[in-house]
Amino acid sequence: MAGLMKGDANGNFNATNNASRAEVATIISRMLPHSGRIAVVENGKSDYVIVAVENDEAAMLAAERLQYLVHEYTGAELKIIGEKKGNFIAIGSLSGIKADGLGTDGYKIALDGENILVNGEADGIFKAAVRLANLYAKNGNMKVTKRSAETYEHEYPIGKLTIQGNDISKYVIKYTDGASKSVVTAANEIQKYIEMACNVKLPITTGAAGDYAIILDDKAFTDDETFSVKTEGNNVVIGGSGVRGVLYGAYDFLETCVGWRYVDAGVDYLRPVAERDISDVDYKKEPYFEWRTIYYTCMFDGSYAVKHKINGAGNPEELGGSAQGRGHGCHTFEALTDGAYDQSMQPCLSDPAIFDQILGNVLKKIENNPGIAGVSVSQNDNNNYCKCEKCMAVAEEEGSQAGPVIRFVNRIAEEVEKVYPDVYIQTLAYTYSRKPPKTPPRHNVIIQLCSIECCFGHKLDEPQCSFNTSFVEDLKGWSKICDKIYIWDYVVNFHRLINPHINYDYGVLAENIRFFHENNVIGLFEQGSGDGESGEFGEMRAYLLAKLMSDPYMSEEEYYTHMDEFLEAYYGENWREIRKVIDLMFEKTKSFHFQVYDTKDMYSLVLRNDIDWMVEAFENIELKSESYDEILRIDRSQMQFEFVWLNRNFDKMYNADEASKQAVLDKSYDLLRKFKEYNVYLHETTQLPEFTEITAPPNEWGSMGT
Repeated sequence: MAGLMKGDANGNFNATNNASRAEVATIISRMLPHSGRIAVVENGKSDYVIVAVENDEAAMLAAERLQYLVHEYTGAELKIIGEKKGNFIAIGSLSGIKADGLGTDGYKIALDGENILVNGEADGIFKAAVRLANLYAKNGNMKVTKRSAETYEHEYPIGKLTIQGNDISKYVIKYTDGASKSVVTAANEIQKYIEMACNVKLPITTGAAGDYAIILDDKAFTDDETFSVKTEGNNVVIGGSGVRGVLYGAYDFLETCVGWRYVDAGVDYLRPVAERDISDVDYKKEPYFEWRTIYYTCMFDGSYAVKHKINGAGNPEELGGSAQGRGHGCHTFEALTDGAYDQSMQPCLSDPAIFDQILGNVLKKIENNPGIAGVSVSQNDNNNYCKCEKCMAVAEEEGSQAGPVIRFVNRIAEEVEKVYPDVYIQTLAYTYSRKPPKTPPRHNVIIQLCSIECCFGHKLDEPQCSFNTSFVEDLKGWSKICDKIYIWDYVVNFHRLINPHINYDYGVLAENIRFFHENNVIGLFEQGSGDGESGEFGEMRAYLLAKLMSDPYMSEEEYYTHMDEFLEAYYGENWREIRKVIDLMFEKTKSFHFQVYDTKDMYSLVLRNDIDWMVEAFENIELKSESYDEILRIDRSQMQFEFVWLNRNFDKMYNADEASKQAVLDKSYDLLRKFKEYNVYLHETTQLPEFTEITAPPNEWGSMGT
């Protein structure tokens, strides 16, 4: 206890009331024995080697990380070899330590005479190697003692979990005999995630529920999307349909009541707590949008998408199947006319032969796909609409080039309804057809309005953003004549997928989705960089979009809580540094416009005074991380800043002295490696071409090579 004695530099002490904590600590440390100390590195030199076998991938990754960090901290070079020689640090199977029971992120560090033994399962072995370096190498030496060699076992995040005050171990999971595959999945997922949370595996039964049960009620609602969660006595009842409702409810219960966060495919996170009680729960959730799809690679994994209630994915029955939307699709005139005309043009919608051909193919499609909700009858991806006298006369009458489209689609929908009264026809309001006509769509027609011309640096109904004025007018116009609107929205820069696309603040994403809901929008397609992996913050954007689709009216505080939880779970304990980078980008770009096909290198201009710090911040975060998986995520997400930095610095460094040229080339080749290894695309649908010599900044890489 500080304040009881006074020490001097020689370790002597006298009774007093003004000793500092540091002085007391120094005295006590000199009194303790240093039994079993192993000096691995002293004065930048070491007689040790690292031992790991090449066919043990996890061990080799850990060995390479330990080698790198020891060199960074102490200057010592530890070789990696495949057999035990001399003094060694054995990692993985060669350590002789059994990793069984340590859990996915547990590990053990032990001493064997003058040697150090390290092993763990999955990411744990990597954590062990980083922990060795971080704990013992920061003072220019690396010393391990028997007191510091210990086992770090996998710890369950919740020390004690209770429902209505009752220990979770009393409970069973119950569903009705003969329940659907998705209800069975729900039961299994609850069992799995509760066991992962607190090391209690609940029995699953189709028998009597008893007084302590988590009951899956698949008759609670008739629609597929609504669900409820409530406590009844000592039980928890999760209600919904046997299609998706119960499964949605199960995941929502695990998230809302237990605390799980699903941040990426295979990446689930639960912040540790000593105790958690689930009591007095009673809520019901209905969808704001009937159809919800997010075009990012992470959302293509059905087991991840269903956790976020994204229902447009092509899921199997055990994951709730898919709500295909009432005719979602695009640019189908070519297919519906069997490619019988010049596809660089639009077909003549006044031509009776075109009508008969398209109608016949639509009816055939419905006949061949029993249960289909709708069919897309929509323009091709060009602006060459028919300019014949009849089509132009219709457009003139309607006050919009959407006029010929809507009249044509209405006729198709009228004929379809005679045979298939429950099937919808969906069409696009896109580029030249975006302005609403005078004729309203029929009741069985869905309009999918596209925002491709808009600015995404500001909310759509921002009065000061001239890019968005006409789109807002068009959406409001459609909402007056149509109560079934889908939106095709864009949340990325197609010209440079890798550029920071800073549209994920509350004032843009949340405001836009709320604006959609207030204007008769019932379906959302958010298009990101789904052709490859994201090299910026695509996974975070997808996560936030999913949250907003479920609750577009969340508060700003709730929104940024979701953002912070994602950052913590996805990037690790140093996530706050990434949040600082994001906040700075918000501040720097709030007056700038971001569009889908921006070609100007505005990012180098906007971030010119901060890009060095942003690159360095990510490099430091990566060095501090103890998880290999987190390092990979950090490494991929920092590509956006490396891309901007190289575009800004390449020419001046390439044309300077040899050292500067080599530095910029090293960064360039490293970024090129990441594009390849992480499957990150430069443009929409386009990977980088093959080339071996870099002579230009990355903005020009798309035109290099073959």
